Amino acid sequence: MSKKLLFLLDGMALAYRAHFAFVNSRLKNSEGIATGPVLGFANTLVRMLDEEKPTHIAVAWDTKAATFRHDADETYKAQRPPQPDELKVGIPLIKEMVENWGIKNIEQDGYEADDIIGTIASGANADDVDVYLVTPDKDFMQLVHDHVKMMKPDNKDGGFNIIDREGVHDYFGVYPDQVIDVLAIIGDASDNIPGVPGIGKKGAPKLINEFGSLEEAIAKADTISAKRQREGLQEFADQAMHAKFMVTIKTDVPNTVEWEELEWNGPNRNDLGAFFKRMEFRTLTKRYLGEEPIENKAGDQGDLFGTFVEEEPIEKLDEEKNAYELVKDIDGVKKLVEDLKKESVICFDTETNSPNPVSASLVGFSFSAKPGMGFYIPVNVEGALDEKEVVDIIRPLFEDEGKTLVAHNYKFDWLILHRAGIQIKGKPFDTMIAAYLIDATQKIKMDELSKKYLNYEPVPIEALIGKGKRQISMADLTPEEVYLYACEDADITLRLYEIFSEQLTKDELDDVAKTVEFPLMEVL
Repeated sequence: MSKKLLFLLDGMALAYRAHFAFVNSRLKNSEGIATGPVLGFANTLVRMLDEEKPTHIAVAWDTKAATFRHDADETYKAQRPPQPDELKVGIPLIKEMVENWGIKNIEQDGYEADDIIGTIASGANADDVDVYLVTPDKDFMQLVHDHVKMMKPDNKDGGFNIIDREGVHDYFGVYPDQVIDVLAIIGDASDNIPGVPGIGKKGAPKLINEFGSLEEAIAKADTISAKRQREGLQEFADQAMHAKFMVTIKTDVPNTVEWEELEWNGPNRNDLGAFFKRMEFRTLTKRYLGEEPIENKAGDQGDLFGTFVEEEPIEKLDEEKNAYELVKDIDGVKKLVEDLKKESVICFDTETNSPNPVSASLVGFSFSAKPGMGFYIPVNVEGALDEKEVVDIIRPLFEDEGKTLVAHNYKFDWLILHRAGIQIKGKPFDTMIAAYLIDATQKIKMDELSKKYLNYEPVPIEALIGKGKRQISMADLTPEEVYLYACEDADITLRLYEIFSEQLTKDELDDVAKTVEFPLMEVL
């Protein structure tokens, strides 16, 4: 018997996430309806349905009615701001779209979506069913079991992070059955649930691991050596127990849904197509429903209508085909800058010793202005050039307001350059954001985009620095070991720019990208 895959979506949380993802784009159809939340939710569905292929699925929603939590505490969620106008319009549209997709919407007065999901997940936790809770809400980690996992949307690449029991432990410091104890101590300010003052995210799991439960910690509070924790549990014991009741997701909501109602057999293509047309989701219509042919991308095995297209062998780095150069001295830097000043579009990338832009140190700069060409300037490592001297020479490239400056994950490089004393004044273009605008269902990491659009597999960073416990830093490598990788990054990003800039114009997204999305990178 094949295993069933049940996906339970936290409708309200995902709708809010979609709203904030598109809040600055101000997307509207010709009727003036704000369509950003609907499009964001649709993108999540497309990605999930395409990659995970559920056999059963439902979306759970909160209702406007008071719940048992409101009955227990009239201050529950009382401080929350009113729902944005875009969502007041958007949520009914999302529910309509979900129905057109052939997916069950579920809601029940007196309970929250959390409780509906908890009940269905608990009832379906069997050997022949794997359950996935699709939500960004950490509270759902209390429901994780051997056959129940949490699927948290990833803001970086539009995909999902799967959280199992060990993932819960990595996040909270305890396993799922003790999550409610930790949450009770910490409290939840967003829901107006106070916990125990003076005990935070680090202290709470330590106490629960020591005593096993909140009740035991309270009962043995006099044995706790830390004064603030001891007195906090003694003084706020009732408040903590009330918080535990409030954060516990119910698993016994009556009359939720029958198993057969959750089975997914695909969308109603006519209804969904009509809905997309009303929302004016032209790109989504073409890519998901395939009502209009689109050009087959290199590396695809077939078009949207199932016509087989012979797959070309994927390319990899070939030093003889590309003109990649390690810039070894200051004179070389000056010459490169003079050459780049003549170009209207420059692609750049930074190499650092850490993925954290706040603490990372520069290791080098790479540039490309023509496909197949790349230049790498190393700094701050043995055999490299002086960072300050290099920065002073390359600064004019970034301060030229007439140039288009291209990067993948532009915000990271912008932060690194800003900390190095370079103020970017050129016109920004982020190939990562462009890829998302063109097709929000696709993976937007550079390696994946390169394989999809260029039929080219870049050198993975793990080939240089390794992974896991033995992983080293880019700063541990010589310039000779880094330059091909760095030049390739800049070169590939430039090639993607040439494809994406044309596609944005074709999809009528050019204005949104250049006037809204790209300029906002530096302030979000």
